[in-house]
Amino acid sequence: MTAFKTTLLILALAAFQLFARNSAALPAVNSIGHHTDRFSINSIPGAPVGDKVQIAAVLNSSDSVGSPTISVAAIQGDTTITLDYIGAQHTLFNGQHVYYKFIDFDPGLTGSWEIIPTDSTGTGPSTFTNSIPDPEFLPLVEDITLQGTPLGAGVSWKLPNFGGFDADALIVRVMDATSGGFVFESEVFPVQTTSYQPPSGVLQVGVDYAYAILLGDVEGSYIESSSWAFSEPFRFTIAGDFNTNGTVDAADYVAWRKNFSGDQAMYDAWRENFGTSLGDGSGSALPSAESLSAAVPEPATLALLILAATSIWPGRQRTVM
Repeated sequence: MTAFKTTLLILALAAFQLFARNSAALPAVNSIGHHTDRFSINSIPGAPVGDKVQIAAVLNSSDSVGSPTISVAAIQGDTTITLDYIGAQHTLFNGQHVYYKFIDFDPGLTGSWEIIPTDSTGTGPSTFTNSIPDPEFLPLVEDITLQGTPLGAGVSWKLPNFGGFDADALIVRVMDATSGGFVFESEVFPVQTTSYQPPSGVLQVGVDYAYAILLGDVEGSYIESSSWAFSEPFRFTIAGDFNTNGTVDAADYVAWRKNFSGDQAMYDAWRENFGTSLGDGSGSALPSAESLSAAVPEPATLALLILAATSIWPGRQRTVM
């Protein structure tokens, strides 16, 4: 199972009742999820693409988390699916027994699934998921753009046309673009949010990341559908290192002229950090101020605005997204 597959569920932990473990007790399902997911084309290792249906369950079991003695079956008619375990290393799940499966969308398999847990003590009572009476796939956010200095310190996007859809929550995730692992997740924002900047310290210099922008349709205690749109992978590096090779030098000035000319904040970051390197050594000689003043436009005021989303979507009891 790829690292990305440990990152695909959003759990509202407050919605779960955690039960005292009893070594003699049969396994029990604490919470379930069943909804549609739409994934954009992306470069994240192991990430799905296209229209999927997610089935998920959180268990109470006396066996250790991730034990091979635990299995979870999902049954609908003649179809039986074994759910996959999500690694306990995923900090979002706090060592809970979490199992899930993404399947290709099939209109014949949108009804309720019987979830049957088994562990070393035997097979516990089954639980039934909600059905999806009117399957739909939320549209994806569009034009995801990396922003900030360094580039990628923030992200913005455009909202799709929501005509006919009931999107009412938005979450931003920071993904490790090399492993597909989960790094950080924002709070729940109003769906009208169009930009985000992670807290200081989340992004580490020299690491490749990607943003995931998630929309959700929450109905009562259930997520009915969600969509996942991904940014291009980017290397979070020294401010001014526009070619992401670990050194701020004259080559980055060329990259600035070609790709970001007119962005005064990025130019100022390049000048301030010229010669800085992730490793040994430094950049080449700084071009003279005279030559730069003739070549580089320096407007009196130019700023990259990262719109801070200050309104938090009212919390709702829900299962899994």
